[in-house]
Amino acid sequence: MHTAVQHAWQHAVVRADTLRELEGVLDERGADGWELVNVVHNEVQETARPVKTRRTTHTTDWYAFFKRQV
Repeated sequence: MHTAVQHAWQHAVVRADTLRELEGVLDERGADGWELVNVVHNEVQETARPVKTRRTTHTTDWYAFFKRQV
């Protein structure tokens, strides 16, 4: 007969501005026993206000999703 085993998990989301910063986060979390679940890259380019200037704002965000067993 098999016994059901329940595991408790901790979850964390970390935001980084650059790929280099994300790499540092991955190294730190991995050393602490966190498992990388997913990475999302969000890149947005918006026209600055007022539109007459033709300036744009460019933002890049990296989100890393982690879990580890408690």
